Amino acid sequence: MFKIDSRESLREALIKTTERLGVFVGTDRLDYLENLWSGWGLVAPIYPWDCDYEIQEWIFLRESVSINSGSIHGRYLVPRCYGNNIEAINQYRNLLKSVAFCSMEEKRPGNAISNQLIGISSSFEEDGYDFFAHQAPAEIKQFAKALVSEAKPNYESIIPIIRYMIGENYDDLWVYLHLEACFLCVKFLYHTEQGGWKENVVLVGKENYLQCLLTLHARIVFVQKNLGEGCLNQIITLRHHQGHITVVCKRADNVWDSICDYYENRPFCETYAEWKNARMLNDV
Repeated sequence: MFKIDSRESLREALIKTTERLGVFVGTDRLDYLENLWSGWGLVAPIYPWDCDYEIQEWIFLRESVSINSGSIHGRYLVPRCYGNNIEAINQYRNLLKSVAFCSMEEKRPGNAISNQLIGISSSFEEDGYDFFAHQAPAEIKQFAKALVSEAKPNYESIIPIIRYMIGENYDDLWVYLHLEACFLCVKFLYHTEQGGWKENVVLVGKENYLQCLLTLHARIVFVQKNLGEGCLNQIITLRHHQGHITVVCKRADNVWDSICDYYENRPFCETYAEWKNARMLNDV
C-alpha cells in the first residue's frame, strides 16, 4: 500500500489515508482508522513515531485540554476533543501536517504536558510532592511561582492568571472549566470596548502563551485536588464582571465512561459549543 522507511513517508502515508478513508476502511470513522494502523503496525515495518507528546501539545495549545494522568496516552485526546466523525479526522490530518515525528529515543524525559502540569501544580503544595517537582522545566516553574504568589484553593484564584494572559483591560469575562478525573478543558470569552467579544484562541501566538496556559491548568489541578472528588464531572462557569466574581457549578456528562465506548461519548467541542451558545443567547 505504502512504503514507509522514514518520518516523512510515514507522515505522507497517514495523511493520504485520512484523505481517502472510504478506500481503506469503508467509512469516515476515526476508530476504524486507528484499527487499520494498529493492524498494519503488527505486520509491516513502520517508523517508530511515538506521538504521545506531540498530540498532547498540539491539542493543548489549540483546545486547552490536558491530561491529568501520566497513564493516559495522548492519542485518546483526539476523540475526546473532536469525536469520531469527519471533524475528528480533519483535525487529525491537521495535526499530522504540523507536528514533529520523533522516536522515544529522541525525546527529553519529563517534557510531556501532563508531566509539566504535575511538576508545576506540585510546586503549589507545601510538602509531600518533591518527587514531581523536577518534572517541570525550572524556567516555567519559576514563571508559575511569580505569577501565582499565593496558591489559594478556590476557583476565583485563577482569574489573575487569565487577566495576565489577556494583557488588556476587559469589561466582562466568562470562564468555562470542564473537570474530569483524567481530563481538564478550560476556555474563556472576554469583552473589550474596542475589540468586542474574543475567545482565548486569539491568544495562542502571544509570547509566553504556553507558559501561561501550563500555569493556568496546573493552578486548576491544584484547586481540584483541594476541593476533592466532589468537583469532578462538572462544568464550572466563572464570570468576572464589574469587579465581582461569580461561580456556578453544573453536573456534566462523563467523557470517560468506558474504555470500550469512549468514541461514542460527547466530545469536549460539543459540550463547550453548547455552553458558549447559552452564554451568547442569555448572558453575553
